[in-house]
Amino acid sequence: MDGERAGRLIVNRAGDQIIIVDIALLPEFRRIGVGSGLVRRLLEQADAGHLRVRCHVLHDSTARRFWEHAGFAAQGRDGVYVAMERAPQTRAP
Repeated sequence: MDGERAGRLIVNRAGDQIIIVDIALLPEFRRIGVGSGLVRRLLEQADAGHLRVRCHVLHDSTARRFWEHAGFAAQGRDGVYVAMERAPQTRAP
């Protein structure tokens, strides 16, 4: 951000989906819109390509609300993680 490292976003673009492998921000860049901006741009790319977006989040993590607010829905639980998915969104003409 402004030439300073703020964290990382690791994605896997695999076929008809985008998998968010990891997103991590340094403490000073949290809760100021950096993460939501990155995710919003990724979701715009996914919508343009008609791609699903998937991620995993700890089942008791407060981050789960972030993903739900971004349009993700729980798809199942595997141990301590919840699989989250967002279908591509279409815009009205």
